Amino acid sequence: EVDVSSQLVLPISNELFEGVQYFAHRPTHNPSLAAEWPAAELFGSRRRLWEFRIQGQFTRPVTDPLYLAMVLDTYVPMRWATTKVFSILVGICQRLLGLDGKEL
Repeated sequence: EVDVSSQLVLPISNELFEGVQYFAHRPTHNPSLAAEWPAAELFGSRRRLWEFRIQGQFTRPVTDPLYLAMVLDTYVPMRWATTKVFSILVGICQRLLGLDGKEL
């Protein structure tokens, strides 16, 4: 679980991976604070509301499939075009990784 209000670089460590994580978000509760917010330079003129970064290395070779996921507390609607772009990108990644239609 990530504390999204911390604005700090936090360590990540488990049996497979060691590194750090960083979650940044815009002050959607008060947009007038955007220029003073800790991650203001990260977002600049971009429209995104949040960003999650992970940096580190695996502690041993990964031989099994690797799954990354994110669970949100509420449903976030996406535009049709965004859904289509994601679908195309997943297909490209599947072909590049040689998954031949298997789940990514």
